[in-house]
Amino acid sequence: MSIERMEHVTVLVPAARRGEIVKWLYKRREVHLEPFKEPPKDWEKRFRPIIEDATGVEAEASRMHLVTSFLSEHTTKKPDFLASIFPVRILAREEEIHEAASKVKPDEISARCQRLREEIELASEQHELLDVDRKRFEELDFIKVEIRELRRLRHVYVKFAAAESVEANTFVEDERVRGQLVARRLAESKFSNAYVIAGSAGQAKVVREVMGDYGLRELPLPEIRGTIGDEVKNLEAALATIRHQEEKLREHAVELSENLTEYKLAQAYWESERTRTTQQSMMVASGNVFAARGYAKKRTLERLRRELEEAFPGAALVVTEAPEGEEPPVSLKWSRFVRPAGLLVRMFGLPRYKSFDPTPYLMFTFIIFFGMCFGDLLYGAMLVALAAVLKRRFKGQSGLVEFFRLFTYTGISTMVFGVLTGSWGADLASYFGEGNRLNELRLKLMLLDPLQKPMVGLGIAVGLGVLNQFYGLALRWLGAAWRGEFLAGFYDGGLWLIYFASLLAMAFSGAGALPPAVMPGALVALAASALGLVLTQGRDQKNWGGRLVTGAISLYGILGTYGTTSFIGDVLSYSRLLALGLTTSVIGMAFNIIGGFLKPVPYAGLVLFLLIVVAGHSFNFLMSILGSFVHPARLIFLEFFNRFYEGGGMPFRPFGFQSHEVELVENK
Repeated sequence: MSIERMEHVTVLVPAARRGEIVKWLYKRREVHLEPFKEPPKDWEKRFRPIIEDATGVEAEASRMHLVTSFLSEHTTKKPDFLASIFPVRILAREEEIHEAASKVKPDEISARCQRLREEIELASEQHELLDVDRKRFEELDFIKVEIRELRRLRHVYVKFAAAESVEANTFVEDERVRGQLVARRLAESKFSNAYVIAGSAGQAKVVREVMGDYGLRELPLPEIRGTIGDEVKNLEAALATIRHQEEKLREHAVELSENLTEYKLAQAYWESERTRTTQQSMMVASGNVFAARGYAKKRTLERLRRELEEAFPGAALVVTEAPEGEEPPVSLKWSRFVRPAGLLVRMFGLPRYKSFDPTPYLMFTFIIFFGMCFGDLLYGAMLVALAAVLKRRFKGQSGLVEFFRLFTYTGISTMVFGVLTGSWGADLASYFGEGNRLNELRLKLMLLDPLQKPMVGLGIAVGLGVLNQFYGLALRWLGAAWRGEFLAGFYDGGLWLIYFASLLAMAFSGAGALPPAVMPGALVALAASALGLVLTQGRDQKNWGGRLVTGAISLYGILGTYGTTSFIGDVLSYSRLLALGLTTSVIGMAFNIIGGFLKPVPYAGLVLFLLIVVAGHSFNFLMSILGSFVHPARLIFLEFFNRFYEGGGMPFRPFGFQSHEVELVENK
């Protein structure tokens, strides 16, 4: 449960074997490479970076990305519901990846997919255009005569129009229409009516004015021979042809997608090769010597040195000083018990190398907070069972399995808090008849009913908030001591602890919760710690005036590492633990009440009761679990981590195979 110690190393090998050493280091995946920095001029003249033309590799990776993106849209092997929610990686051995890369020809398969995509897009575009034309002609299907006959009219001016509102339909009552024109409704639909408006050739202007005044939409006559009906039949035939063409093209895409996994393995190979060529440029060589520098884990260093010297006689793995200002990469090592909580740290970002791993310190806090928000014996048992099913379903996906183990921990915490608060499916046990032993056991084990004593529950939640903030300040002090900055730890952690503890002691003493004798000592401690904070919180300022002003303002909370208002706001945020716990219980009780109303119904009452209870509690379980994860995580990331955590660590990424979608395994 710590940040693994790193050693800055330089690998030196005879230049004649540089190709072999690059492959050896890549296969081992144990050295995090860094570029050489600011070498002396004579050194720079003798050594040159190992540059490999990455154009071809980049092109192959891009081609395979096109292939997998296109075929993923057409594969029939869609992930199931669970796999679509959780990021499932392909598990493959190194031999399988190389075999896929050797079999798949990126230029050929990408050309086929690109051509197929263009043909599908063209067919789809033609389909849309034909469909638009068909709908446009169907709008005129009330015209039974040939269009050319209408165009031959010389003495009569005819327009076809659609009235798409109630007001537009009133144009037939217009004096101009009734006195000079002829208007007939030819067709009607849900959204509009189609009209023909006719007049003499000299009344063309009147027709246009009427259409404009009432917002009638002209239905223009198409440039066709024959009737509208004939044209609609032709378009339907063309649509049938293009649909058949689309189906054939998509079937071809589905056939290609049968090998999607193989293509993804090939894509992972080329993407990793792209990364290799980039990182390889950090290595250098002269006429005699190959050199690479970076970081290796201290616990594996001796074995790595021994195996390097065995594989390359005359080679050396030298531990050297890192360049000034360069921070080693971070690799976290956890025990099996703590490992599931590593997800929370990775979500927030890795700690700095010279700080400490916060995982074990936040794990129990998160589990307790989750249990308070979700606290219910039934829901906790459901969560443990769900975690077991998911671990079995995604066996082999190490990251997901650890995430589901975190669900197991939080499920147990949920059960414990459910017993303490008497929430067993809310008050479901009370619906199994008066005096039933299950309900008696629930009431006997219950220590606090937060619905009956909400202020006690609020006090517990806020009290946990105070303790957690003190815990965070203590960790700030510990972190500074870890770096050897003992005074800074006392200034930014210890003084605030004394300040807030004495402030709370004064408040409780004034309220009668503590003896009055506590007040004088608390007042002295408060004054001393406040003075210390004023003198130290602005210590980065250049002059004493700036230091004192910054220190005084820091007591309020605008500047400095913390503040009184920040503490109060952070502590009150923990009241959400009570609110979420109450919400879970109240919603569960609501479904119990609804089911209880239906239970007395003759014959079907018990069935209806069970249906409502099962469906309602399943819904409440799914909805509440999200809030029970998000809000404790928020309390940790904002209110807790801000007190001590130093993120921004660079992850340890050893030179070797890397892929976001494929996980390299020894044995599947």
